[in-house]
Amino acid sequence: MQRDRLFLIEAPTGRRYTYGEFYDLASRAAGLLQTQGVGPGDRVAVVLANSPEFAALYFGCLFLGAVIVPVNPTLHPREVNFILAHSGAKCILCSPATEKLVDGIKASPVSEKLLLVPFKERDQHPDNYRAQAFNLDSAPPIEGEPQLDISGDGLFSINFTSGTTSLPKGVAHKTSCLLENARIFNTEMAFNQDCCFLHVMPMGYMAGFLNTLLSPFMAGASIVLCRAFDAQTVLRFWQPVMEHGADTFWLSPTMVASLLRLDRDRAGLDYCQKRVKTVCVGTAPLPLSIKRDFEAKYNVPLMESYGLSELLLVAGNSSKFPRVDGSVGRLLPGIEARISDEQAAPQGLEKNGEIWIRTPYLMAGYLNYQTLEPDFCNPGDYFPTGDLGHLAEDGHLFITGRKKDLIIRGGINVSPRSIEEILLQHGGVEQVAVFGLPDDFYGEEVVAVVKVKPGYGLETIQPALVALCRENLSPAAVPTRFFAVSQFPESTMGKIQKAKLREMFSQTGAAKG
Repeated sequence: MQRDRLFLIEAPTGRRYTYGEFYDLASRAAGLLQTQGVGPGDRVAVVLANSPEFAALYFGCLFLGAVIVPVNPTLHPREVNFILAHSGAKCILCSPATEKLVDGIKASPVSEKLLLVPFKERDQHPDNYRAQAFNLDSAPPIEGEPQLDISGDGLFSINFTSGTTSLPKGVAHKTSCLLENARIFNTEMAFNQDCCFLHVMPMGYMAGFLNTLLSPFMAGASIVLCRAFDAQTVLRFWQPVMEHGADTFWLSPTMVASLLRLDRDRAGLDYCQKRVKTVCVGTAPLPLSIKRDFEAKYNVPLMESYGLSELLLVAGNSSKFPRVDGSVGRLLPGIEARISDEQAAPQGLEKNGEIWIRTPYLMAGYLNYQTLEPDFCNPGDYFPTGDLGHLAEDGHLFITGRKKDLIIRGGINVSPRSIEEILLQHGGVEQVAVFGLPDDFYGEEVVAVVKVKPGYGLETIQPALVALCRENLSPAAVPTRFFAVSQFPESTMGKIQKAKLREMFSQTGAAKG
């Protein structure tokens, strides 16, 4: 009976929930929201760290026909309060550890429309983990039957994308699209009730919702729920994995690179080689050198995937087809792609250009900040992803860069990612970011920011880096300036923030290549 199957283990505390017990927890989450006047169509903002209660609130909102607005507590207070003020939320839920993030909204005019529900700490824990969450044990269960609109046009969530050069965008998704997208991906990956997922993604982001909560739920699988991955957790990465038997991972490229560099746990290495079934990688491009090094060390293939907050999961590698280096896999069933030139005209196979996607799982729309409702999106239309790439004849999709990151040097288009892949071939390069800066003569010059491995110096290896690029790239693609950093500015999901790098180095001189 599914009700008695294990669904979720909270790794820091050891609390365990069967599917039936988690249903009851979600029912109490819905009941708590009812006491705050939340009903169908109302929006609920949740500012919490990873916890069973956060997971229960997703389903509690579903039971009520309400719309959840997840907010990651690692965002800057300015970003948090922008989201709260522009989400149309009727209710905000926070914990003792996150309540301070909403101070700005308390002092704003919009606070008159909001009900603030700070939860109290459940119990004491050595690392104060439970202060990140709250207690639902005394909350009443939902009144009446759950309003499960899983096939209609009702919204499930509004997820805000992190804005690096502009304001965050609220991406609204229908319940039917989210659940069906998870089901289709599960089918392609052969995820089933025998899988035990490791959840280390931030639950406030789409990957921590769709990939590592909805996907295992729809598969009837179990979840080992951990703190969101960070520098502290990487050194104890394998402890909850081995203790609770996790065998199916979702990692970001930053997580993969961090494990390669810092993991010295021989027991974890042995466990991975013998017990881990699948490691999916998404949220950002995976450098080929890091992929190969990880697979060689841990003896498990990395299954790259591709998706956007607006489109959900689009493509992925699976055991159905041979993997091809550099490819994010094949399109999921029912999804189409076309490659377009700069005038949006379709290109042929193997031609590089912007990737446009047509998918039945397209978002309901971006949230309009005037009406606070999503602008309509037609699922029959192709959506411009802003990603550059090409489709191979065998159906594999390749991502070669971002349109906004494209460097145009002397009228020639230069892909930053292709340069990064070459630079990462050098044994002294740990991490690299390539972008363009204004140049009076060529329009843009190619700049490489490098984080070197211990024991190396950029000045020492720079001649070799230039030579490597000249051997493998066109003259226009060879970096003209190199900068060294000890740490890259990164988003919560581990993406290098190139906009901040441009600001940092736009007025800085460095040795030319």
